[in-house]
Amino acid sequence: MVNGLMAKCCSVPMDLNPRTVIPDIRFSIFAMIILLSATHIQNHATPPYLDSQAPAKLKKDKKDVWKGEFTGIGRRPFAPAQIVCVSYPYTKSIPIIRTPGKISMVNHSEIQLLLLTRHHIALENFPHTRCYVCVANEPTTKPCDVLIVSAGVGAGHNQAARAIAEGLAQGRPGLAVETLDVLTVMPKWFRLYYSGGFKLCMTRMPWLYGMGFWLTNRPQTPRRSLAERFRLAREWSAMEKFRQFVIERQPKLIINTHFLTPPAVARMAGEGQSNCPQFVTVTDNDVHRWWYSQGVDRFFVPAECCVEQIARWGIPRERITFSGMPIHPKWTVPLDRTKILADWRLPADKQIVLLTGGTEFTCGPIVKIANRILEDCPNSAVVVLAGRNKQLLADLSTQPLAGERLFPQGFTDKSHELVEVCSVMVTKAGGITTAECLSKGVPMILLNPVPGQEGGNARFFVREGAAAVANSPDDVIAALRRILGDRGELAM
Repeated sequence: MVNGLMAKCCSVPMDLNPRTVIPDIRFSIFAMIILLSATHIQNHATPPYLDSQAPAKLKKDKKDVWKGEFTGIGRRPFAPAQIVCVSYPYTKSIPIIRTPGKISMVNHSEIQLLLLTRHHIALENFPHTRCYVCVANEPTTKPCDVLIVSAGVGAGHNQAARAIAEGLAQGRPGLAVETLDVLTVMPKWFRLYYSGGFKLCMTRMPWLYGMGFWLTNRPQTPRRSLAERFRLAREWSAMEKFRQFVIERQPKLIINTHFLTPPAVARMAGEGQSNCPQFVTVTDNDVHRWWYSQGVDRFFVPAECCVEQIARWGIPRERITFSGMPIHPKWTVPLDRTKILADWRLPADKQIVLLTGGTEFTCGPIVKIANRILEDCPNSAVVVLAGRNKQLLADLSTQPLAGERLFPQGFTDKSHELVEVCSVMVTKAGGITTAECLSKGVPMILLNPVPGQEGGNARFFVREGAAAVANSPDDVIAALRRILGDRGELAM
């Protein structure tokens, strides 16, 4: 390979005029540097390295280097399929990856750009007076047909993404579908602020979360406020890796199950970095202002009341579809109740109460509520979904009736089986969880809804007669007795 490249790059035609001799000699010298770099890469294990002979000015001023996932200049490792572009003089040109090994520029100013893969060299707009070498592995990722983007803020958004992916896999098995939790490609400081702050407020300061929800749920018009513009600018600056991910995958359609990414995808389309359409799947029955984004081809909403809320933001009604909440197809498959009770070793002569305070993090005095149910409802058995809360699981396992009428359970992907056999579910008012209960026809007791989207979901289901709200253990027992009594009368 190296010998072939040497013959190709270092052969200088003899019919050059004097004005082009010097530039071609410089190009030959540059080709020698490239070949030395290629030999260096072949003799060393991955990951590859960046060999830079950029001007001294660039070594001092890092602002002269456009950086994707690469940071700084000099001899450092960087990820496959990353491009480093240096402009001289400095401009803000950004490389766009259309196909592996082929680069086009947003604007064609004088750019030093070289992409060296294992198979070929692509050189574009190289000024002969400077030398910069960028070595990278050949991109191994393939374009996808559908990219489903969620955010790991709670569990519902990722559950909705998996449900859509599974539905597409069953309905259109030939589609190349990929899911992405956008927080996995965001900076650490943003994950700490965004996901960590959400968990802190939901568990420790729900009043603060409710206040923030109310203050940011405005304006109800198409015009963006100054606060919104500031928020979107901050989020855009943190999405560099996400934008690069979209450019590399070249999806034909993007489906968002969280409101963080639609404005960024719309801005990429406006700047010519992407031309794929995008859909937004709303996962709350009370649509917050942050779901609003321009450049969305279609909104899918879980309830009819959401259509009017989104239309107030200037979205045409023909682009809003009342589709219901996306749930995994397994929730609609008929199951054998007797077999499930035997598999989970649950008593067949008891009314099963399924208790959960959240999947990713647990809210509420779950142990106290479980013990109250066992004391006040002697004809019941309680299954507690502790999620990933190991401390809660340990506390439940030490209770006197554990294993007899109390059954602690850690995180499981078979919760649909437990909902199938339960008589009532005591849970948080999350959008996906409540939709899954409705698919099984199970009444709900919504546990101390946090002001915000949980409060909106709770009001919706109480209004529709599908749930009761409990703000204390006493409220839980009162609602539970009423629901279990009604079910007992229906059974007779």
